Amino acid sequence: MMAAKISEIFTEYEEANKDLEPTTSRLDTEQEIPVEKYCCITGEAVKSSFCRYPDPKEDTMMVISKEQMLLHSRNGGNISQIFKQVLALRRKREQ
Repeated sequence: MMAAKISEIFTEYEEANKDLEPTTSRLDTEQEIPVEKYCCITGEAVKSSFCRYPDPKEDTMMVISKEQMLLHSRNGGNISQIFKQVLALRRKREQ
């Protein structure tokens, strides 16, 4: 029951903020960095996310699906390190 309520809150939050424009200043507190819609590891659509990490070059927040977050955290992984690895791969691919 609690998980369903939390999921509902996140869904409402993302729905309410879907039309925000990217911030033009790091000090602009009125705007939120857009959240990516796909898991940065698997590419699957992520409707509600609670694991986010900024991609400063793209000015977006990367997300990881719940399944990937559980997989990596259960195996002693550090979610921040996973995001950093994805960022490094993104920058390498851009070069």
